[in-house]
Amino acid sequence: LVGSEMCKETAIGVFSGSITITQPSAWGFKIYLFDGNWDYVYGGSAGKLYYKGADGITDDATLAPGTYTLTVDLINATYTIE
Repeated sequence: LVGSEMCKETAIGVFSGSITITQPSAWGFKIYLFDGNWDYVYGGSAGKLYYKGADGITDDATLAPGTYTLTVDLINATYTIE
C-alpha cells in the first residue's frame, strides 16, 4: 500500500486523499495524524475507525491493485475506500 498525505479537508473533520494499492498487506495499514509526534493513530475494519486501534485496516486485501480515494471522517470515526 502506497499512501499520500491526506491534504484535502472536504468538511470539518473529513479528509480525503489518493492511495495506491500494489498488493494486499498481511498487516493492513494505519492512519496517523501528525501533530509534532506520531501519537494519534487509527486502525479499524469494515469502515469503522478505532483510535489507537491495535489492528491495521485490512480492507486492502479485498481490493484489486489500483489507485483509490481514501476518505476519513474523524468526527464519526469512519472511513471509505472507493
